[in-house]
Amino acid sequence: WLILHGRYVCKARKPDCPACPIVDLCEYRSKTRLENR
Repeated sequence: WLILHGRYVCKARKPDCPACPIVDLCEYRSKTRLENR
């Protein structure tokens, strides 16, 4: 299921974080916040 999750929910260029069932385990937002500063 992890492959399908990466293909349809957590896309590399535009992840769909509100639809993600494991968003509480993900560090995507903290990484992008640091890049935007």
